[in-house]
Amino acid sequence: MIRDEKHTELFFNSIFEESTEGIVITDETGAVVLWNKQQEKNTGISRVEVKDRKIWDVFGELNISDYSTLKNNKKEFGAILKTGIITEQEIAEVTLIQGEKPLIFQQKLSVINTSNGFCLKIVWINISQLQILKQEVSRTKGYWEELFNAIGHPTMLLNYDQKVIRANKALLKIVGKTEAELVGRSCYEFFHSGCAPQGCPFQKACSNSGYAASDMIIEAFNGVYIVACGSVKDPTDKSKNILHIATDITSHIKIEGELKAAKNMFRSMIDMAPFGAHLYELKHNNRLVFIGANQSANRILGVDNNQFLGKTIEEAFPNLKKTEIPDLYRRVAISGESFNHEQLIYSDDKGISGAFELWAFQTSPEKMAVLFHDITEKKKIEERLLSRERRFNELIRNSSDIIVVLNEEGKQVFVSDVVERILGYSSEELIGIQVIDEMLHPDDIEEAKEGFQRTIKEGCGVVRYRHKHKNGEWIDLESWGSNQLQNPDINGVVFNVRDVTERKRIELQLLAAKEKAEESDRLKTAFIQNMSHEIRTPMNAIMGFSTLLVDYFDDKESLTHFTDIINRSCVDLLTLINSLLDISKIESGQLTVNKESFSVNDLYEELNVFFSEYRKRIDKQDIKLKLNVCENLISQQVFTDRIKVRQILINLISNGLKNTYKGFVECGCKIEDKKTLTFYVKDTGIGIPPDKHEFIFERFSQLPMKKVNDVGATGLGLSIVKGLVNIMNGKIWLKSKPECGTTFYVTLPVN
Repeated sequence: MIRDEKHTELFFNSIFEESTEGIVITDETGAVVLWNKQQEKNTGISRVEVKDRKIWDVFGELNISDYSTLKNNKKEFGAILKTGIITEQEIAEVTLIQGEKPLIFQQKLSVINTSNGFCLKIVWINISQLQILKQEVSRTKGYWEELFNAIGHPTMLLNYDQKVIRANKALLKIVGKTEAELVGRSCYEFFHSGCAPQGCPFQKACSNSGYAASDMIIEAFNGVYIVACGSVKDPTDKSKNILHIATDITSHIKIEGELKAAKNMFRSMIDMAPFGAHLYELKHNNRLVFIGANQSANRILGVDNNQFLGKTIEEAFPNLKKTEIPDLYRRVAISGESFNHEQLIYSDDKGISGAFELWAFQTSPEKMAVLFHDITEKKKIEERLLSRERRFNELIRNSSDIIVVLNEEGKQVFVSDVVERILGYSSEELIGIQVIDEMLHPDDIEEAKEGFQRTIKEGCGVVRYRHKHKNGEWIDLESWGSNQLQNPDINGVVFNVRDVTERKRIELQLLAAKEKAEESDRLKTAFIQNMSHEIRTPMNAIMGFSTLLVDYFDDKESLTHFTDIINRSCVDLLTLINSLLDISKIESGQLTVNKESFSVNDLYEELNVFFSEYRKRIDKQDIKLKLNVCENLISQQVFTDRIKVRQILINLISNGLKNTYKGFVECGCKIEDKKTLTFYVKDTGIGIPPDKHEFIFERFSQLPMKKVNDVGATGLGLSIVKGLVNIMNGKIWLKSKPECGTTFYVTLPVN
């Protein structure tokens, strides 16, 4: 008994595991106890993963579409397990989304009654292929319906009693009835005026189970139709029904008449066409025989082409023997391959002469036609146009301007070769680029875009910008634009681009010169005003104190004081007059260099004496003056213009004293290679901004700083110094920053 039970169990397990259906069995609590191989394949979940898990939890994890009742529904499964009753199975089919194609299963639920309670058995049968077949049958039926109704001719499906089974839309439209009104009626009741017509192919199609057609007049529709009938067979090749199709050929008959009229008209058109036409036929022995021509051929060639009828091409046009034309014609007649010959120069003693364009093609096997027209005048025009084009290209190539054409998006579609000379790029490198965004200086892009759009809108415009050179430099360009977008020959915006780098440099120089002249004029005006003040001041002192001398003649102390003031005023006036004379001589080139031997040490002693008095006069006794002589110059003589050296140093030291309010002024010198004498004058004064280092050497120039005018200044001192240094072939420069003092350096050639 035990053996039989074991055998039964093995048999059951074998059937369970090898089943092609997915089988799931739960215990009375809903936990999965059996999950066969096919169900593993169906769901992609192994039995180990579902063992002892609740069936509603397992199904809840599956990607099942339209599975609202049993998917993750513990209540529904619990009711079945409790009562053993399946009251309703709403979902007979289950669609499992797994992989690229969904799988469709028919689901069967059943209850197993055990001693411990009710267990649930769920079987999934894969019906995916069946569903596909059902869908295919449905689609095929739909396709047949669409095809049947898509037939543009009136069509019926008849049984062997000539009764209508189906009628398509084209038939329903012309009879003005519905399909239901036609089904079951004899076709001739409404299609042939109530009686079976003579010559209808229906009986013939029935008898031979094949296809039959005939022409007949169908009075019901007042037209000419071709009626075709064919048997419709079942899969056993037995004829079941007859397909009846009527094709309206009324328009075809009309077209035939029109075609005949058109043929005559076409012949007339060919005869009057602006081109000539020759017809040839290839005979035996490869003879290409002339068989016809249109009337235009007579006009174009200037001869009667009927004289060539029946002759070979070589006999009709003997000078063609020297060309490949006859062989090409034969190839066309044989192969059907057409060809075009743009220019044939031909002349013979029959009066034919000129340049002709040919187009040869096959009209039917071994027959061909040649269309030709005289292009003699056209070639002359082309030569003239070609000559003008060469002249135009030569003008562009030799133009000093770059010719550029931009499309509406701003891309360069043409650039003349001159661009390589001006910008370093070849024209090919610049074609197709967005020149404004890719080649222009970033600061000029917006203005250039506005100029480009203005040129398009207004028809013309001028744009200035900087364009990148191939070597990385920026080139100033000026573009004169003309909108030619509506010109089909150009279809773009044309710009004449000119290199204005040199012109801009000159403009900047002129602007600077203008500003300098204006500044010079302003300085000259200020100088005249200042000179008026500077001259009046000592003159007033001289005049005033000269008058006082009379009143205080017996007062020796007052007399001495007034005389001293008069003397200092005369010195100031004399210094001012000398400065004016010096600057005048320097600018007029009248100042000469008078070299002599002298001791620098002696010169410094003179300067020390001079500035002891000068510092008192300008109230600068608290400013220390240092005069340093290089040791190797103490006992040496130098050979140069002593007077001008003294004047240079006096101007530089006095300039330092005037602009220093605390500290010192130092002057020193040294000799280099026994050929160059270098002086320096250093002060701890107000300093000079870097951007004014050149400005201070200009005539009448003065820095707008506080206290500078407290001691009186004409703006000529440093200009005189620079002029004297240049006359003596020397150099002068300075190092200075505001509030950090100034150091002037002067080098002079000496012996």
